[in-house]
Amino acid sequence: GAAMTGRAKALPAAGGALLVFLGLLGTLLPVVTAFSLPASLPLLLGAGALLTIYIVTMFSVRRLAWVLLLVLVAAWAFVCLRWQALLRVGAQVTIASVANELALGVNFISEIALPAGVSAAEQAAGCTLFLVMLAAPVLLLYGWSIVYLSAAAPCVVVSLPFFAVTMVLMDKPPSLFSVLCTLAFWALLLLPQTTRRADPRRGAVLTLVYFPIVAALCAVVLLLSPRETYVRPAWPDVLREQLAELRSARQDGEGGDVPTLLETVERIDASRPDETVNVSGLGPRRTTGTDVLELLDEAGGTLYLRGSALGRYDGAAWRAPDGEPPAEAGGIAQVTAAAAAAQGGARQLELRHLSGETQLAYVPYYVVAGEGELGESYARPLERTDAYGWTYVPLEAPAAVEDARELLYRAWAQEAYTALPEDLREQLRALAAAAGIDAAAPRETLVAQVAAYVRSAAVYDSEAARAPAGTDFILYFLTESRRGYCVHFASAATAMLQALDVPARYVSGYLVRAEAGAWTTVTDDDAHAWVEVYLDGFGWVPVEVTGSTAPQELSPSPEPSPTAEPTTATAEPAAPTPELPGATDAPQATPGGAADTAPGQPTPEGADGEAPTQDGGGAGVPAGPGTGTARAAISPLWLLLLLVPAAAGALVLRRREALRRRAERLRRGDNAARILAAWRELQRLRRYGVQPTEALEQIALGARFSNHEMTDEQREQVFRFLEREQARLLRELPPLRRLVARYVLALL
Repeated sequence: GAAMTGRAKALPAAGGALLVFLGLLGTLLPVVTAFSLPASLPLLLGAGALLTIYIVTMFSVRRLAWVLLLVLVAAWAFVCLRWQALLRVGAQVTIASVANELALGVNFISEIALPAGVSAAEQAAGCTLFLVMLAAPVLLLYGWSIVYLSAAAPCVVVSLPFFAVTMVLMDKPPSLFSVLCTLAFWALLLLPQTTRRADPRRGAVLTLVYFPIVAALCAVVLLLSPRETYVRPAWPDVLREQLAELRSARQDGEGGDVPTLLETVERIDASRPDETVNVSGLGPRRTTGTDVLELLDEAGGTLYLRGSALGRYDGAAWRAPDGEPPAEAGGIAQVTAAAAAAQGGARQLELRHLSGETQLAYVPYYVVAGEGELGESYARPLERTDAYGWTYVPLEAPAAVEDARELLYRAWAQEAYTALPEDLREQLRALAAAAGIDAAAPRETLVAQVAAYVRSAAVYDSEAARAPAGTDFILYFLTESRRGYCVHFASAATAMLQALDVPARYVSGYLVRAEAGAWTTVTDDDAHAWVEVYLDGFGWVPVEVTGSTAPQELSPSPEPSPTAEPTTATAEPAAPTPELPGATDAPQATPGGAADTAPGQPTPEGADGEAPTQDGGGAGVPAGPGTGTARAAISPLWLLLLLVPAAAGALVLRRREALRRRAERLRRGDNAARILAAWRELQRLRRYGVQPTEALEQIALGARFSNHEMTDEQREQVFRFLEREQARLLRELPPLRRLVARYVLALL
């Protein structure tokens, strides 16, 4: 009899523990994955499992419930007092991470800075502890509702807002596994609810019976869905962009720098070096978030990965310099590598190209040895492969080189990397003189002054418009638009330095924040451009020149302040210029040990709610010995009444936010940008039979590819058509389709 009684109590406890822990997964995992919180999932889930067992035991053993509750509260308070500093850090990190993600799409939410001077390990520990402390009251509510009341409504009401925020307000959804955990929690909570309320033991049996079925369905969904680590090949995006450029150039009667279709197809592997960077037709910065590389750095930190270094600007594009270094200067790369190796403190870096075999090897500063061949404009792997490694030394500046080959290379670089069209040279020298830049200053000071001038001359803007036809890209950026992104800043600084007889070259690659000892994914959003200058007796030094502040009429200071990070969402982090050997007026690199910053890199830098009561009594805490076992009976109808307005409210809020974003896109930018925004809305309405006219399509193509300025009349023509079609759909669509279009798709 005692054994039967024990089994009778153990079964509801087992079913309750399963539901409570699944509720923890369905509540916390969507938040952690959607907001990329730096919490340790093994520790978080381990602590959650222990809390689940404790809380389910507390509500199952009624005579000890009060004692166990007091122990839990005391332990919770002790942790808060004992580790309050770590909890404070965790709260700041969690709130900042959530706010910064929401700020990308919600205007009235401002970004919050992460706590300064706190290591990544401390942030992760604090965030994990903070989430565990938040999970405790949530688990307490779930245990009380499921094990003690056999009620489902409180669990749904608590978990729904967490799920709704991550699914409705976030551009980046939570992981598929976390979504399935939430759905499985709700399914196992609601399917046996009627039976659980009438007989907790039978309800627990049904929960355990349904669990493998629900788990199998979730596993099928996971197996049939693309993995989160799936990398879509880059070649479709490359091919589409190249074909668009080809069509645009042919329509405008130009085609000198646009590849043919055959050349385009040959380059779609996205792993070949940029031998030419055409900036004359450069428009707004466009990225897709495609994963392109993975890297493993033993120490982590900020890495500048050099791809191609081009030093000849012909008025339209950056190209490799004419000719090759003299044969007597051969082996200069090995000479500089040996000088760096002599400084000690080498690190290992491994890279993998996700698009397959590559002809281009990305290089950190400053390489000592590796599985690649260092060329003048770019490096290539020693063999055709998708993976290679480097040994490099994290120096704030290159090591001094004393070798006859350096003298020969220096003389060649002075001529090869200062060649500019003469008219552009004169105009840039005039701009430099007007800004107070001293062309006779030591090279280190001159570099710092030019970098400061370019950073203060324009504002960072990823939506910078294309330079008008017949206008030089660099002069237009510095004197007229004064808006641009890394390509604009790096091009302007490189050309101005060359005009002042400083050997400089334009470098394209990636700016990455690598995790120590872990594989870090690099996307096309991390693409960046910067400048390299040649310092006699040392070699090529990277210089960060991308700015983020509003344009000012300032003369460059010999000690420019480090630039803040760009406020634009897709901006590359601006950074101080690295320390230049022998410089007294150059900006200093951010201090830090080798473990934090990689080589020669410019360093970027719920409301409390009252629980339902039992028959009007108490505050929902377990009763003492001898108390009756009355349970709250909540019918499925009441549950439906709670879910329907919650879902409707979420759809209304989502529609309002979507309409606000659409209105902002239609108001923002020049006529071309506004026309393209309206055109994208028309494309979304095609599913309802909207067919833009050929005239409108020509206007949209002109806005996307033409160098000519779009007129107000063209913009109004597209806007009027869009408004007319939206009004027509509101009149003619059947009620159900109109409801879906307005509140599910937010199109009307």
